Amino acid sequence: MALELTPEEIARRKPLWCAMSELYLDTETQPSTLRYIVKVIREAGYTDEEAYIIFRDDVTPVFGGNARQVAGDWVPWGDEYVEKSVLRFLSRPAFWKSFRRRSPDHFLSKMFWGVLVPYLNSSGDEESEQAVPIL
Repeated sequence: MALELTPEEIARRKPLWCAMSELYLDTETQPSTLRYIVKVIREAGYTDEEAYIIFRDDVTPVFGGNARQVAGDWVPWGDEYVEKSVLRFLSRPAFWKSFRRRSPDHFLSKMFWGVLVPYLNSSGDEESEQAVPIL
């Protein structure tokens, strides 16, 4: 069964899709980017687990391949492009989504999320020494 997102849920997820897609840019992830992503997660009212599922199932299959490119995109994708790309992916048949979610990009979601976890677990006011980006 396909995931049916209401317009309200799309509006709630879109800022997450846009912020999280930046983890897959061909740039060094900065602490300020990670703090911004955490802020967006908190403002949208998602739990860390819900945010990870959105990252893993909505964002990674669409943008994860960019991280594996020799010279991937390094300029942030526009908000409308991100929304359109994610919604196009989510509208695909279940077998296609299942295949994409099991691709090598799925491993990337765990690795990239691991960089974000220390920021999720901090108060957000201080620099996290243990959370120096490795990407």
